[in-house]
Amino acid sequence: MKTLVFLRSILNPDAFIVNRRTQQVFVNREEYITNPADRCALEAALKIAGVNGYETDKRMGASSEIVAVSAGPVRVETGLREALALGVRRASRIDLDDLDEAALARTLARVVHLLGGIDLVLLGDAAPDTGGDQVGLRLAEELGWRFIGNACSVRTEMVTFPQPGRLAQGDDEFASSDAGLAAISRAEAVVAVKYLQGGWTEVETQLPAVVTLPAGAIKPRLPGAARLINAFKAKGNVTVLSAAELGLTREELEPSVKVTGRVFPPEREPGRRLKGSVEEIAATLATILQRFR
Repeated sequence: MKTLVFLRSILNPDAFIVNRRTQQVFVNREEYITNPADRCALEAALKIAGVNGYETDKRMGASSEIVAVSAGPVRVETGLREALALGVRRASRIDLDDLDEAALARTLARVVHLLGGIDLVLLGDAAPDTGGDQVGLRLAEELGWRFIGNACSVRTEMVTFPQPGRLAQGDDEFASSDAGLAAISRAEAVVAVKYLQGGWTEVETQLPAVVTLPAGAIKPRLPGAARLINAFKAKGNVTVLSAAELGLTREELEPSVKVTGRVFPPEREPGRRLKGSVEEIAATLATILQRFR
């Protein structure tokens, strides 16, 4: 089984301050980190592959391989080398920057086709710097694959699926006829647990598929010091992919949304402590709430 994990490099939220009064962003230090949600996706891939002590998923009947991919300038290779130190087999950097979600999804689809043999794509559900949460869904649309969003745990296994087009038969006929039995097939599947309609639900779908995970879904591990040093010392362990190699034209990389301006949220108003009896506090609170109706 071959899994692709997409890692985004974002500006560390602790490295800048947003001043709502002056409507400016002050960057104290330009420090970039890997998107926390993408780190959860990487951890899920490592668990599926059985890297560093985890039980390897032997039910799939094939060895697991993880490919890490990032898009951007050379600085994004830091996250890729950290992924290599954790046990990722291959790492690639797409030499393109400032892509919107539509262009990024289109680019990742070309990477999947170029690498070949990808069964599962894992990535974070959103990027906290832009708030963008459509890359996974758009990528599944570009590939024509199935999609599971906001998964809190992911595993792979062999699952029995009824084949499409054979469900119109009656239950008795389906259970007894040879045609009905032939319609049952075992296939490779991804099984995910997600919060759905007020409770935790386990969902499954056949591979290939795209799955997104939110930040905090899984506690990501840290690489060992020796492996991390070796990953940064090694030369040529991160391959670079250009737009030409991916067969992307300038029109395909054009943003689908134009940014015409930025609006800062209003300043936070200081809190107010209500005093008096319970009846007086309730009356005052009701008056305040009526202003927001």
